[in-house]
Amino acid sequence: MPEAMFRERLERTVPSLELIEKLAADFQTTLTATAIRYTDLCEERCALAFSFDGKVMWTRRSPDFQSWITPGKKVSPCSIAVDFFRTGSLSDRMETIRRDAWVENASERETIKEQSRAFRSSNSVLSLPWIPYELGWKDAIATEPSIDFTKPESFNSKTPSRCAAASKIMTVSRWNLN
Repeated sequence: MPEAMFRERLERTVPSLELIEKLAADFQTTLTATAIRYTDLCEERCALAFSFDGKVMWTRRSPDFQSWITPGKKVSPCSIAVDFFRTGSLSDRMETIRRDAWVENASERETIKEQSRAFRSSNSVLSLPWIPYELGWKDAIATEPSIDFTKPESFNSKTPSRCAAASKIMTVSRWNLN
């Protein structure tokens, strides 16, 4: 995947596994190899996390993703990826979740986007966590309401709840990027 050709394809895009899948098809490379290349070259704050049997095995982050995701830990019950390990199914949409699902020492009020793909044959998941820049940084970033995870009335009542953590006794709503 030549860097100049690859970077050109990333201009004015937002992170998504659909984009990475298209790039993989166009460059005739694997999803994982393309996702690593994407993370290395994109100008967004995103990362990759590969989980196997419910445990984060390895991670990779873009240069602007200053937060850290620790390999070796169990997949957070607040993540999208955990759905596969619990139920065998997984949403294919980019969704908004609590940032502390992936980022150590994050506030429970902060959010992060996550999109994941399951590899059923190997009982594994590739996740793409993404922290969008503040409005105005990139023209392609859509606006989204501020979510206060301590106030259930601010949740979208049509979306399923997630992560009723015993230690926090709160319910987290997921928002769709669409």
